[in-house]
Amino acid sequence: MGSPYQAGGKTGPGYDCSGLTQASWGVAGYSIPGSSRTQYSGTTLVSFSQLRLGDLIFWGTNRNASQIYHVAIYIGNGKVAEASVPGVAAKTRVYNNWAVNDIMPYAGRP
Repeated sequence: MGSPYQAGGKTGPGYDCSGLTQASWGVAGYSIPGSSRTQYSGTTLVSFSQLRLGDLIFWGTNRNASQIYHVAIYIGNGKVAEASVPGVAAKTRVYNNWAVNDIMPYAGRP
C-alpha cells in the first residue's frame, strides 16, 4: 500500500490493479495470471456470502466477463485494497453493496 499506480506495473514500485493483486498473492507463495481478465478466468468463482481474505473482486462493463477492466483484493470487513487511479497511491476502500458499479456477480479465489 502506498505505492503509486503505474499502468502495466507488475513488480513495483508502482502497480496497476492486476499487478497489485498478482504481487500480493506472490508474497503468499502463489502464482496468478497477470491481467484482470485472466485472473478472473483462472480463479474459482465464489459468492460474496463466502468471501475470504485475499479473494479477488472484479469489475466488468455490464458485469460481463469479457469486459473486465478492474480487480481488487478483499481484505476483510467490507474493504478492498486496490490500485485504480494513475498517479494515486494504492489504497483501501469500503464496499457494502457488492451488486453495484459493474462489480461482477462472483468473487474469485485463486
